[in-house]
Formats: sequence, structure tokens, C-alpha cells
Amino acid sequence: MSDRQREKWDRTYSGDGSYFGTSPSFMAQHAMSVMKNEGCEKVLELGCGQGRDTAHMSWAGFDVSAVDYSEVCCRQVSEVVEEVEAVCCDIRNGLPFPDGYFDACFSHMFFTMNFSMEELKSMVCEVYRVLRPGGLAFYSVRSKKDPHYQKGEHVFEEVWEMNGFQVRYLDEYDIRTLAQRFDLVSVLEFEEGALPKHLYAVTMRRPPR
Repeated sequence: MSDRQREKWDRTYSGDGSYFGTSPSFMAQHAMSVMKNEGCEKVLELGCGQGRDTAHMSWAGFDVSAVDYSEVCCRQVSEVVEEVEAVCCDIRNGLPFPDGYFDACFSHMFFTMNFSMEELKSMVCEVYRVLRPGGLAFYSVRSKKDPHYQKGEHVFEEVWEMNGFQVRYLDEYDIRTLAQRFDLVSVLEFEEGALPKHLYAVTMRRPPR
């Protein structure tokens, strides 16, 4: 994630305390339903933003650890959800948690930021490390069926910039590539926002052994 993109998000979040609203995303509702059925307790959220999903997961009884690279976001999350300590870090450099610490990992639109495919693979390996055997990983990404795909300025690989925001678009081949050592449980398609955006909701499981 470039410093320019970090500054762009900091300015955006500083100017609007609920930029993406306060209701939980479809992705969070989907993940919480599965996590409850699976008896998950300790949950890691990557790219928590201003905490709209963080808050609802915490209020639903999950023990949430939230991570974002924006100090503005981490401060806002801690103010909204006192039970959650938001950690500011760049997970391309690793996660500050021990092996097998979490029952589940959740991220909504985090892997769709301006990461290279090699960076995504590395981050998915780090998610694998901090999940317990049998743990679940949920993430959503913009798909190549999205109306903004290949619109705006091409940055690199499958990353495109519009209105100052750089977005990576993925297809099902990319999702299978990222699954690596995980079992791929499901890939759902859904739409979000006014455009609407077209997204994939991915669920993976770290094998029990």
C-alpha cells in the first residue's frame, strides 16, 4: 500500500466518521452466521476501516482483534468499540499474533486494495499461520465483472485507479490461486453500493491437520 493511498484514506476517514455507514456489511452478516454455527470465539479482522463490521461482531459476542494500516481508523475504532483494541500495522510485514491464535479471520474489501499478487499470497500465508487448525478465513474482493473494472487509470497488474482510489480486481482463478494450502469452502457473488459494485465472498478453511 503506497504512502499516497494511506494519506488518501486518512483524509477520507478524517472527513467523515462513518464513510461506509454504520450497518454491518453483507459480508460480515454472512461470516457471523457461519462463525456462530462453527462455535468461533476469537476473530481477527484485517483492514477494519472505521469499524462498522468490527462493532457488530463485537456486539454479537465475538472476541475481535482489529488491524488496519491507518492510524486514523485505529483511533476511530477504539473510540466506537471500547472492547476492541485496534492495532495499526502493515500486514505485508507480518501480523503481531502467535501461531494458531484465532478461530477465524475476516476482511471485507481489504484484499481488493492495491496489493500485488505476490503480496496477497504472502498475506494469505500469514492468515494461515495465525489461524488454528480447522479455522476459517472470510474475505471479499471486487470482481472482474465489476462495472469499474479496467476503467480509470491503469496502475499495475489488475489494479486500476478512479477518483484517487486504487482497486485490485480478481477472478475465480485468482481466488483459487490465493487458497494455497487452504480448503476452499465457497465462493459467492454479491453486489454492494449504488453502482452497484460486484464482489466475491470467499470462505476458506485451514485443514484440521
